[in-house]
This record gives sequence, C-alpha cells and structure tokens, in this order.
Amino acid sequence: MREKEGKNDAEWRRAQGSETRGEGEVSSAFRTAHGFHLLKLTDRKLGDITPPEKAEKKITKRLKMMKVGSATREYVGVLKQKATIKMYF
Repeated sequence: MREKEGKNDAEWRRAQGSETRGEGEVSSAFRTAHGFHLLKLTDRKLGDITPPEKAEKKITKRLKMMKVGSATREYVGVLKQKATIKMYF
C-alpha cells in the first residue's frame, strides 16, 4: 500500500467517527482517491446480532465455496500443464 492511500484510509476512518458526532453534524472535508468528501450523520440505528445457527450456515457455505474454487483452480492448472497450447499473434 502506498503511503498516500494509508493516509486517505486514516482520514476516512477519522471522518466516519460517528461515535463522537451528533445527529445533523457534518464532518470536516477530507480527500480520498475518489475526490473530496463530507459526511453528515442523519440517523443512528442499532446493529443486529446474527443467531449462531444462521452464522454457522453462512460460514459453512463460504468455506465450501472457497474449497470448490481452490480445487477448480488446481484442476485447471493441471489441465494447462497437460495441454499443448499454441498462441498465434
């Protein structure tokens, strides 16, 4: 990561400091790679707590997807090694 990006990330996190900001307050201007920004806190909402059963299902699904993706990449690599590939350009 470049130093400038790290600084922008820190600026973004600082400007998002909604814990100390009251409703209706506006952050000071800050710059990221996408331009200048202002943040205004308009509302506060409490977060949800995911039940363990639902979290377990999501985690299991994600792990299976990762495993299938890894196996697929490995299989394609084996096929590429066995194949005779000619490139014309």
